Amino acid sequence: YAPASLLAIEANKLSFLRCLVVKELLKMNIAQFQLGDFVKWLEVRPDRFDLIVASGVLYHMLDPIHLLELIAVHADAFYLWTHYASDAAMPEGDARRMAFIGEPEVVSSHGVTVRMHKRSYWGAWKSKSFCGGPHDLHRWIEKDDLLALIHALGFTDIRIAHDHIDHQNGPSFSIFARRVSAG
Repeated sequence: YAPASLLAIEANKLSFLRCLVVKELLKMNIAQFQLGDFVKWLEVRPDRFDLIVASGVLYHMLDPIHLLELIAVHADAFYLWTHYASDAAMPEGDARRMAFIGEPEVVSSHGVTVRMHKRSYWGAWKSKSFCGGPHDLHRWIEKDDLLALIHALGFTDIRIAHDHIDHQNGPSFSIFARRVSAG
């Protein structure tokens, strides 16, 4: 399967420039790259997509639930690679917990109790090599809560891969999810 078109939105200026270089080197004529905020773009556009790929995006979000809701509005299938919070994978004393701030926030969304852990980049954005998100404060969702929320948003075919609890920055995994229509 080859897509007829590909649209990518990159928030980091240096990463955006890298995308443009790769596009030219590989002659990716079907690709269009835009510099901007993925969330703000989805909030105002009516577009529908066959697939949304948000690799390395969710865990940088101030409001990751809102991003998932927007993805659900714009596509019936998506792929995520993301970090997630886990006390089991990152017990007290684990250096990977140092970026967490305070106690988890507990919210209810679409009938699901979601535990989100606030994190900070602690000034890392001052470095020219910083490739994090647009907000210093961001939230990681606990794995089981994330999967339950995705299901509550109507995605019933959920597949997990690349689950690495020992990732150097915190546990991470890939999710492919799609809506499956009855019949």
